[in-house]
Amino acid sequence: MNFSAFWSAPSFAAFFPQSCLHCNAFCEEPLCTDCQTLLRAFPRHCRSCSRPLPQAEVCGACLRKPPEIEALFIVCCFEHVVRDVVLAAKYAANRRALALMATMMSQCSLPAVDVLLPMPISRGRLLQRGFNQTHYLAAAMAKHYDLPMNKALLVKQGRAPQSSLAARLRRKNIRGAFSVQGASPPSVLLLDDVYTTGATMREAARTLKNAGAQRVYAAVFAAALFD
Repeated sequence: MNFSAFWSAPSFAAFFPQSCLHCNAFCEEPLCTDCQTLLRAFPRHCRSCSRPLPQAEVCGACLRKPPEIEALFIVCCFEHVVRDVVLAAKYAANRRALALMATMMSQCSLPAVDVLLPMPISRGRLLQRGFNQTHYLAAAMAKHYDLPMNKALLVKQGRAPQSSLAARLRRKNIRGAFSVQGASPPSVLLLDDVYTTGATMREAARTLKNAGAQRVYAAVFAAALFD
């Protein structure tokens, strides 16, 4: 993916004074020229998970146990510069970081779906943080792709933060954490900022399919490289 096109749209000049989200050098763009070069597009991967896969469309693990996600779209690697952008958006509500993420995600070639769903956070986490960054990203994506967005369909109950747990414990921790308010439309697109083990996204997709969804797609800004 060519990242050079992202810096001209939208204009970030209104946010002044400004500094690079990664190195703090003064610049008019969210990232300085040097830090822009450190961005890496996510490599070709399994259609349904983040496992790098140079040739085949589906990895062996997903062939043996097909996941609930039809296709996963990933913009960039969750490392270095991208990590700082995500943290600024997620915990500081940095509008420049959010706008940059939305602009980059708008370059994805996404399937036609009935509704776009931002990944929810629990009520307790929402009260603590004050906002859900995926709502901003989903609103921008919905406008760009002319899709309806529903922030209330998928609800998440409180759980221990997935980031605090080892990979083997995340699936157990997130099991049963989601519920659907009513029936799900036939095709939905889940949107989130970061994909790590995929346990949260898969559980949300499973819940939606139990509520009537026939096809669940997912799009994320960044994903950790598969170990």
